[in-house]
Amino acid sequence: MDTRQSIEIRSERIKKGMNKAFGCKAETLEKALRTVGRRLPKRVRKKVSLVTTAEGMGGHPKLIQRIDGVALAVAEKEIMTFLKGINRFDARKRYLISTAGMIVLNIFFVGCCYIIWAILTEKL
Repeated sequence: MDTRQSIEIRSERIKKGMNKAFGCKAETLEKALRTVGRRLPKRVRKKVSLVTTAEGMGGHPKLIQRIDGVALAVAEKEIMTFLKGINRFDARKRYLISTAGMIVLNIFFVGCCYIIWAILTEKL
């Protein structure tokens, strides 16, 4: 059986990991989960929500007995493993490259449309 302090320590570790991996500056784990949102896969979001639920139950002595400590430990391990694999620099680089690719493709499309228009209206 976990204690309130151990649950808070787990929650704090996960929150710091999310802040480091995604650059959000949330005060609680629940706010960090809302801020990160769909950038986390569904399975990881479920694990984080398990920890936030346990954190909510941690203040009540009867409810804390219902918390599965082994499941919390496994959830924390899986969450931290996922968060350690995130590279913020690589994510930003991918975003910039995809944005630049969209801009180039749009310019190419507009240029082709102009050439077709010019040929059809015999202005070229």
